[in-house]
Amino acid sequence: MGVLFTLSLFFSGFTTSDVLSAEDITCRALCVSDQTSGPDPITINSATLNGDCLDLVVQFSGGCVEHRFCLNWAGVLAESAPPQAFLYLVHDDNNDPCDNIVTRHLYFDVGSTQDPGGHLTILKVNDGSQTYTISYSY
Repeated sequence: MGVLFTLSLFFSGFTTSDVLSAEDITCRALCVSDQTSGPDPITINSATLNGDCLDLVVQFSGGCVEHRFCLNWAGVLAESAPPQAFLYLVHDDNNDPCDNIVTRHLYFDVGSTQDPGGHLTILKVNDGSQTYTISYSY
């Protein structure tokens, strides 16, 4: 349960707080990084908002060890009307030797993408092969 702190983290952009256990349903902060891809593939099956919490249903190969995930954002909104936040889902499988297809929810707090002078941000969420467009009203 909770966050696993004992892994040695070698991948740039990941911290111990980015390691999620199977039971972790915490709405996690975005990772502030301009990194747009990770070492291992992941697919977003769906993306929905519940308040400020983005729920990504993802699928990846593994099943034997904990994986690391970040939803990267460079920390700036694109100057458009409405403003856009480009988010990149990054996955490190921690050298998982298993090839099971794993489906799970990942939760991220997108509150930091709010435009201080507005009420709507367009979220562009990319998994390396496809981009989801989500209207985020606040």
